[in-house]
Amino acid sequence: MISREEYVERMKKQLDEWNAKLGEWEVEVQKAQSGAKMHYEAQIKALEKQRDETIKRLNETREASQAAWMEVSKGAESAWKAMQSSFEKAWSEFHRKKS
Repeated sequence: MISREEYVERMKKQLDEWNAKLGEWEVEVQKAQSGAKMHYEAQIKALEKQRDETIKRLNETREASQAAWMEVSKGAESAWKAMQSSFEKAWSEFHRKKS
């Protein structure tokens, strides 16, 4: 079983990776044509909102008592999976249309 500290560190590392990719994406979106640019900017905003919710859940996990952290981590894990799925879908769509 993974400890709370290991869990939080793993999630922070993944958030850092997503933030870096979002930064790259934002640079590429600025080069896109007007219609596509608006579409991708909306996707980025949605991902940023979902990322912020994931960070909130991660902070709840970090701050939970040792006894409660497993229960709190379930909500964080659910938010995490939703973020992962949304990010992968948007990233794939962006690169498919970019090609």
